[in-house]
Amino acid sequence: LIFRCIGAKVNGKLVPLTYKLQNGDTVQVLTSNTVRSPSLDWLNQEAGYIRTASARARVRQWFKRQERSANIQRGRDMYNKQIKRLNATMSDSEAAEMVGIAKVEDFFAALGDGSVTVNQVVQKLSNKEAENIVEIKPAAALPSILPSSAIEVLGVGDLLTSIARCCNPINGDEIAGYITRSRGVTVHRRNCPNILNETEKERLVTVAWGKTQTLYPVRIQVRAWDRVGLLRDVTAAVSDEGVNIAECVSEEYADMSIITLTAHIRGIDQLSTLFFRLEGVKGVIGVTRAHS
Repeated sequence: LIFRCIGAKVNGKLVPLTYKLQNGDTVQVLTSNTVRSPSLDWLNQEAGYIRTASARARVRQWFKRQERSANIQRGRDMYNKQIKRLNATMSDSEAAEMVGIAKVEDFFAALGDGSVTVNQVVQKLSNKEAENIVEIKPAAALPSILPSSAIEVLGVGDLLTSIARCCNPINGDEIAGYITRSRGVTVHRRNCPNILNETEKERLVTVAWGKTQTLYPVRIQVRAWDRVGLLRDVTAAVSDEGVNIAECVSEEYADMSIITLTAHIRGIDQLSTLFFRLEGVKGVIGVTRAHS
């Protein structure tokens, strides 16, 4: 009733909602079929709109639900933007579990109200796998595609490994290994089309990041409004993060510019930090991890 009230009559006369009832008054509450949003002013006791604790509690509960809904949407938008541009492969529930939250909605709400940050999630993703050299691990992570014959190669520490150029995985990405005929194990991202479409499943093995610091080439695409000094400012932002640029190509389309650069990155946490720095460059519209 409180959210449908549009006025009141006391003893047959219209009165303001702040009217204080007297003993013997006859009250008629005027309502609408449309639910109206309450005002924060209602919670001000001096205004006189609400006089009971239970009514104030219901109004507070309404605002809490609205804030939670807004926080969930805000958190979802923040998360999707970050994860998509990093081309990360983890699910929403996996991300929530990484920061100790059981429900995805609670996770998004925490992101939205700032109690959990996207950078915390990225850091957890980076720390999920150890640190950077690849080593062969037991087959439990890929049970659906690993036959028992593949166990013969597991645990071989000196087996030659190389990073697949088709997807260029970096520390923090979920990865899988492919046993080649002459070049040892090639390491791909788990969502690499070449891995997903592989017909010889017996060649797939489980790999994990090791502990040695290594730099990996990552292609980054920067979309921005074209202007004088744009390329200089973009490369300066990369340099300020202590990241080396191996290659840089700039293309102009009308008043837009697309800069594609290859940078040497330690891991996904450094890549995330670099993205934030690049997004702060004047005129930059978006930054993404480019597909090779």
